[in-house]
Amino acid sequence: MKSKQVILLVCLSVAVPSCAINGAPGHAGRDYDVSDLRGAYTFNLVQIRNDDSPPGAVNFCDEQGTVTFNGDGTATGISTRKCSHTGLVTDDAGEFTYTVDRDGTVLIYETSVRPADPVRAKMVDRGRMLLLDGTSILDNPGNFVFHGVAVKN
Repeated sequence: MKSKQVILLVCLSVAVPSCAINGAPGHAGRDYDVSDLRGAYTFNLVQIRNDDSPPGAVNFCDEQGTVTFNGDGTATGISTRKCSHTGLVTDDAGEFTYTVDRDGTVLIYETSVRPADPVRAKMVDRGRMLLLDGTSILDNPGNFVFHGVAVKN
């Protein structure tokens, strides 16, 4: 191995925190719980939407904003969404509830929409980052899908 590669491997092994392997908790020797999700996170989502009824042109949207988790299962958020087909720019604010499984899986529900399809997230880097995804199943099956990331401020 060349010396630059060795230095890179050493730096990565020191700088990258431990992560979950084979379903084991990735949180430094203990399980995740709702208190591990606390603070403000900046997020960005890429969405594929078809909100028309009957279904019409597909909208490709980008949504960014901030969500603040309080560590006890509730959160608030603000965001702006811009879409390709409609040119729609939407500013949103919302209240949410959330659960955290011991493996770091998070389900986030919009309080004003019940029943609602949850946003699913996976805690990464001891909760400093969330990998986000969602799909409409209950409200408009197959009309909405998104993926994104949230990073703790």
